[in-house]
Order: sequence, then structure tokens, then C-alpha cells
Amino acid sequence: MSENTPYTLDSLDWAILSELQENARLSYAEIGRRVGLSAPAVTERVKSLEESGVIDGYTTRVRPEKVGLPVSAFIRIRFHGADLEAFFEQVRSHEAVSECHRVTGSDDIVLRLRAASVNRLEEHLDAFLDYGEITTSIVLSSAVEDRPIRKEATPSS
Repeated sequence: MSENTPYTLDSLDWAILSELQENARLSYAEIGRRVGLSAPAVTERVKSLEESGVIDGYTTRVRPEKVGLPVSAFIRIRFHGADLEAFFEQVRSHEAVSECHRVTGSDDIVLRLRAASVNRLEEHLDAFLDYGEITTSIVLSSAVEDRPIRKEATPSS
């Protein structure tokens, strides 16, 4: 199966994924109780989902404002003949960058930065000035963030 080939999920796989996306610390016994399977059956299904690449890892969500990073901004960059690989290398090592996406349209890159203050955000932005034209949008609030993937959102539903 290629990396981009969708893995076929049944309703129990989706139920397990739903539970794990809400709380990845649930025991397999608790997930089994919630979805109507034994703990060993849940273990096998989760192992299969991991091996197929559907489950790519487990993380902890940290609220940035609770750790002193209340400023969130999206940075759009329109390159002016800059070295793209050098840019990506800098982005990967820059502590304030939480996301980086190469995009279509009038901009080439969209970054998400987290900072302790607007002044600190400005310092972070200075690191990218040589790469092209920068447009910054500071996030005031977020209506949806880190939404779990549900079966209803997939093409086969």
C-alpha cells in the first residue's frame, strides 16, 4: 500500500479513532467498553491502525497561553528568489514556528508562530525578512482548532 492510499476503516475502527482522538490515554479496556469490543480486540485494531500509518503517533496538547505564549500569528510569505531549502532549514530550527505549509495562490508559504508578546513576535519575524514579502495576521480568537478527524468528513462517507 502506498503512503497516499487510504486505509479502509470500518465503523469499529472509526469508533476507536474517535475515542483515541478525544483521549489517547484511555486504556484499551475502557475503549473496548465504549465501542463494544474486548481489550485484546482493541489492541489488535490499534496495532493495525498504527502499522498502516492511520495513527501516526500520540501527543499531548498544550495550551500556548498557559505556558507564556499568548500571541499566535499566521505569517504569509511571497518569495523573491530566495533559497527555499535554506528557508525550510531555518523554519525547522526556529522555536517560534509551530506550523509551516507550502501553499498555492499569491503566497508561497504560510507559517504559524507562537510568541510571548507582540514585541517578541516582531523579533521572530525579523528572522524571515530576507526571504520575501511578509504579511502577518495576529489571531484574535479561534472558533475551531485541532478538530479531530471524523468519518463524516471523509470522501467515502
